[in-house]
Amino acid sequence: MASLRWSPDEDTQDAVAALVQSMRDGLPDLLTMAEFIQGCEVYDLDPYSVGLRVFPRFIQVHLRGEYITDVRYRDNLDLAVGDICIVVRFREGEQYEVFSAGGPTGGSAAFGWPEEATDPHGFENRLDSAISFVNGTRTFAIVGAAYNFWVYGDKYIGTGDSDILPAGTDWYFYFYDTNGNLDRTTSPILANNRATIAYVFWNNALGEGILFEERHGISMDFATHYHLHQTLGSRVISGFAIAGYTLSPAVPADADNTYSIANGFLADQDLEIWKAALADNGPYTVWHRDGAAGVWTWSTGLVLPFEYTVAGYIEYNQWTGATWQLTQLATNKYVNYFVFVTMSTNADHRYVIVPGQTVWDNLDDASNETIGSLALAEFPAIESGTLYRVTYRTLAGYGSTGKCRIELVTILIGESSVFITQAAPSGSHAALSDRDLPNQHPAESISLFTAFNEPGDDVDFRVEGTGEVNLILTDAGNDRVGMGGVPASDYRLCVYSTSTALTVPGTILASLNWTPLGAPGAVFPQALTLNSFYDTAFAPAGGFLISQFLNAQCRGAGAISIRAMDINVENRGAGTMGYARGLNIRSFVNNGGGAITTAVGLKIGAQTVAASNFAIQTDAGIVSFGDRVGIGLVAPAAKLHVDQESTTAAIPVLVLDQADVSEEMIEFISTIGPGNALEAKGGKSITTTHWIKVTLPGGLTRYLLCGTIA
Repeated sequence: MASLRWSPDEDTQDAVAALVQSMRDGLPDLLTMAEFIQGCEVYDLDPYSVGLRVFPRFIQVHLRGEYITDVRYRDNLDLAVGDICIVVRFREGEQYEVFSAGGPTGGSAAFGWPEEATDPHGFENRLDSAISFVNGTRTFAIVGAAYNFWVYGDKYIGTGDSDILPAGTDWYFYFYDTNGNLDRTTSPILANNRATIAYVFWNNALGEGILFEERHGISMDFATHYHLHQTLGSRVISGFAIAGYTLSPAVPADADNTYSIANGFLADQDLEIWKAALADNGPYTVWHRDGAAGVWTWSTGLVLPFEYTVAGYIEYNQWTGATWQLTQLATNKYVNYFVFVTMSTNADHRYVIVPGQTVWDNLDDASNETIGSLALAEFPAIESGTLYRVTYRTLAGYGSTGKCRIELVTILIGESSVFITQAAPSGSHAALSDRDLPNQHPAESISLFTAFNEPGDDVDFRVEGTGEVNLILTDAGNDRVGMGGVPASDYRLCVYSTSTALTVPGTILASLNWTPLGAPGAVFPQALTLNSFYDTAFAPAGGFLISQFLNAQCRGAGAISIRAMDINVENRGAGTMGYARGLNIRSFVNNGGGAITTAVGLKIGAQTVAASNFAIQTDAGIVSFGDRVGIGLVAPAAKLHVDQESTTAAIPVLVLDQADVSEEMIEFISTIGPGNALEAKGGKSITTTHWIKVTLPGGLTRYLLCGTIA
């Protein structure tokens, strides 16, 4: 009894201790025959097998078929999933019994696990052989001059074998048996008495099959292979970057909705396979379920990475309650398409795209969909790598094929791809029940859009950096977020930057790198958009709705010049920039049925605090006004209207300072003619009626003659 080698949590240890004590009390004679006792937990039950998760190595074992020659259950069998059990092996032969707190409840059997699980099984060198499948004859073949493979610790030399599949839609798994002969089965059972070769998913309606690689090496023992297969499946090692698409274009085109995928390596346990790149515009392959049985079918050679109706919208894979089918979306809906890389040797099926099975009303809900939400029963690519989730939105006005555009691309690389060999379906991480079942916390449940604090509790969340404690801090109780510090009141997002460096970086960088693949039409790319909306019928007593408030302050004893806003426009390319504007204020819009009393494009407050005060100051360059200019008044009666409205200002209305003494003080431009603004004297004379006071250099007061002419 002292040979228990397993130490999980305290509750489980207590359960095993109680079980051992009950066995001592109730079955003393039986226990004297025990060679060792090992703790385990039941994870699966069916009429023919008992599934055990054995500690301490967490190896999942099915006591059935290949491992057991005979299973005899007692009448009082009462094992349940989640039960804590003990396996007893007797001294007389390889006989095992399973016990729970109620006494002997399992069958006994003779089998060789786990010793033979460590024997070599698989191929010494996968490259010594080649596999193929021909659709026309349904022929699978493995060929090679001489390739070594191992089964149950025995070595065999193969020179080639072939087989013709029956005409029925199904999986066909090929392997070498314990006699070194080629065999096949329709059950995806991983066992240590066979060397797996490949499998074919045959769709009889299409008359096509997909061949998948399964020639594992001999460096990985069966126990490790089984555990990795059941828990991790296949994983992406490197590569597979996606590119070429456009997110949320205002006027989507087909080119915006296509993408390329770079080459990369996919690993199925010890098998690492290089996959060639997928070009932009495909050809793409889409898999979907069809018919009442949900048989997987596919379309190859597509130039767009989704299914669509000829004159309508992008489609999703709908379960109607009676059958699976492709159904088009309505306008302003969202659907996800999932991208996988597979272990298939077929070029058309190395990357496959699976349409979502749910239509979403908004982007937030669509972006939270996981692979676990898909019904992937009998998915042809048992082991594959998840790559991306591509979210599309439909709109009747979109001119692209499928009336859709890409709203979001989410990276799923690194998530598990165990589809049919898992012992139990994925459950909810938040559920209190069934947590003892395998695969109840799958990697598929975690995506780029995982919700934190989804119940809405007053629980803060903080991310630390190497030098900043509050790199990101959420104040849940006040619905505020701070970056670089605690968020201040009345602000939803506060970003702080503290630096003692001589060269200070900016606090926020908004960068837009726009590289269209073709010549676009009228476009308005923006690196930063600030919107403020006042959505109520109430009118406040005062105040303003502000989209952007800039406040630069000196708060120490030192002094520095300040620019609350610094605008710079540069043309660093070889092209010609048609128009460059440092600041552009558009015409205001009033189209909601209300009114604007006074519209001011630019208002500059009084500048009076400095020794020299300038409301506007310009260097070189022309100041151009498109309409009337008023100085000292708001309603100019002429192109330039100067109003010196103060009766005590003691200043002239206009000062003209001509430094170039050879040039005139004023130049008048118009058409000379009788009655015009400029008229030749001719025979007319002037009758003086008024004098205009002016000042000449030296403080000389003089008068200009004014009068009527006749």
